[in-house]
Amino acid sequence: MRRREVLTLLSAGVAGCGGGSQAPVAPVCNQAASVRIQLFGDSTQRGFLGDASGGVAVHSPAVELQAYFDALYPGRVSVTARAVDGSTARQLRVGDDTLNLPWPGSVTANIVVINHGINDLLVYRDLPGYVQDLRALSSAATATVVFETPNVIKTGDLAPYAQAMRDVAREKGLTVADTFSYTSALPNGLQLLGDNVHPSDALYQLISRNVMQPTLGPMVQRLLCGA
Repeated sequence: MRRREVLTLLSAGVAGCGGGSQAPVAPVCNQAASVRIQLFGDSTQRGFLGDASGGVAVHSPAVELQAYFDALYPGRVSVTARAVDGSTARQLRVGDDTLNLPWPGSVTANIVVINHGINDLLVYRDLPGYVQDLRALSSAATATVVFETPNVIKTGDLAPYAQAMRDVAREKGLTVADTFSYTSALPNGLQLLGDNVHPSDALYQLISRNVMQPTLGPMVQRLLCGA
């Protein structure tokens, strides 16, 4: 199969996930490679629901991404969450979020996704400090860093923090998964929150299908297939 045909197949699979009506279609790859993805962030990256159940979403970010890549590349992609409830970009940077070493000491992946901003606003309200933290988090010797903007919330104005993340990503040449823009544009985005901050299970699934999978899918394909 020629490279153009391979890319066409992958594009069809990614588009199908966005609409939820078409199963992903994997390109044909002969290389025996594997990819590791780590998700860093706060409780929204862990998939916390924030409702009366106090539980984690069935379609949490890590679970939904793992299922997507298992369908495309069985056994070749692993997705793990290293997110900590209530944590901030500053804590990830300095290594005092109770789980991770000072950055990038806990990175063991090919791709890392960083989703911080909500608690940076609610705890510190220090936008210049947040920018400096993001600059420090923008590189990891063994991995490609992806910034994921936080989802829209009811309890504060995250727009400047989302824009700061985009600005640092552009400055550092990083890919952005723009969850903030996506959730802000949804007509019922705020109604799909489980509380004032955390997505419902349905919104977690929408974010994965319409933001994370289209962003990370081509990156994983390049690592596995060299295309």
